[in-house]
Order: sequence, then structure tokens, then C-alpha cells
Amino acid sequence: MKTPKMSLLSVIFTVIFMLLAGTSTGQTLKPLSSVLSITGGTMLENCKNIRDYNPCLVNTCPENMPCYCKEEKEYCRCANFKGPLGDYWYMGPNCEQKWNTRDLILVAVVPGICLALIVAVCMYTIYSCKKRKHYANADKR
Repeated sequence: MKTPKMSLLSVIFTVIFMLLAGTSTGQTLKPLSSVLSITGGTMLENCKNIRDYNPCLVNTCPENMPCYCKEEKEYCRCANFKGPLGDYWYMGPNCEQKWNTRDLILVAVVPGICLALIVAVCMYTIYSCKKRKHYANADKR
């Protein structure tokens, strides 16, 4: 028979799993070689002799995202916009990760909640074991 505490934990984990499964950040991971090719020698030539915060000679950023120079290095100015579920913005060196407020909250809060639950379960288990041991020792006397 399940105890009320165990059923509560199963409900909590189910809700957390559903929240995590429902997130759609649209994040795509690029291979490391594509990131390294942008930071290679072509970057220096793309921004050579261009003042800070002026456009690059060749736009190497994704479409609709401008390329600018800073200290003779290129960077992409990532876009942000309002969508049906709130604010969205792009992050990463090439603006490859699309985030919204819900994703940021989940990434910041869910690990803390999971860690608190794990600590609570461990503390309760230790407390229960010590309590049983104490009662067993009391019965022997």
C-alpha cells in the first residue's frame, strides 16, 4: 500500500516531468567545428580596420541578425521579440539558442526544487532509520 507521502512525491515528479517535456526552446546545438571556424582567421579579416560597433564587411551571422565589430572581433547582435507566450530572445555566439521567460524560470528553479526534494527525502530516511533503531533499543531493555 502506498503511503500519502509516496503518492505526493510521485505527483510532484510527474508535474515536473510534464513541465520539462512541455518546454520548447527551439535550441539547436551546432557542431564544435562550425563554431571554431567562425572564430578562426576569417574573423580578424572581417573586422580589420573597422571601428568598434560598426558593421562587419561580411555578415556571418544567421539571417535577420546583423554582424558588428568590437576590438577587431565580430559578434552577432541577437534579436528579441514578443511572441504568444511572452518575451523571446536569442542567445549564444551565433544566436543559435531561442529562449523565453518560462524556459529561464524552469532552468533556474527546477534544479533547486529537485535538490531540496532529494535532501528532504534523505533526511526523512535517516530520521526514520534512527527512530526505528531507538525504538528497537528501547524494547530490548
